[in-house]
Amino acid sequence: MGAKKIAFIGIPPIGCCPSQRELGSRECEPMRNQAANLFNSEIEKEIHRLDAEQNVQGSKFIYLDIYYNLLDLIQRPGFYDFKEVTEGCCGSTVLNAAIFIKNHPACPNAYDYIFWDSFHPTEKAYNIVVDKLFQQNMQYLM
Repeated sequence: MGAKKIAFIGIPPIGCCPSQRELGSRECEPMRNQAANLFNSEIEKEIHRLDAEQNVQGSKFIYLDIYYNLLDLIQRPGFYDFKEVTEGCCGSTVLNAAIFIKNHPACPNAYDYIFWDSFHPTEKAYNIVVDKLFQQNMQYLM
C-alpha cells in the first residue's frame, strides 16, 4: 500500500496493571512481566531481521519499547506528578475494564492516576509515553 516506515509497539508491563496485582499489593506480578519481556525481546529480534532484509527499497521497520517507558511512570510516579499507581481511576478489577464501564461516570481526578481502568493507562500517561517514544525514535520515524 506504499508504507515505507512501519513501527511495532511492544507489550507493556502487564504485571503492573491494577487487575494483575494481588489485592492491595503495591508490587507488580513478576511472571506476567517476565512473559512480556520475553515476547518483546523475541519480537524485537524479528523486527530487526525484517528491517535487515530490505525487501522494499527505502523501507524501515522499527521496534518501539513501551515496556520500560510505562514502567518508568509506574516506578517514579511522583516525577510525573501521578498520585496513584496501583488502582485504576474507574476501578481495578477485571469487570472494571473499559467495555464494562461505559455508563460509569469518569473519576474527577484522572490526572492523578496512571491507569484509567484495570488495564489501560490514562490519557496523561499515554501522552507522556508517546512523547518519550517519539523522542527516542525520531531519527527512524522521520
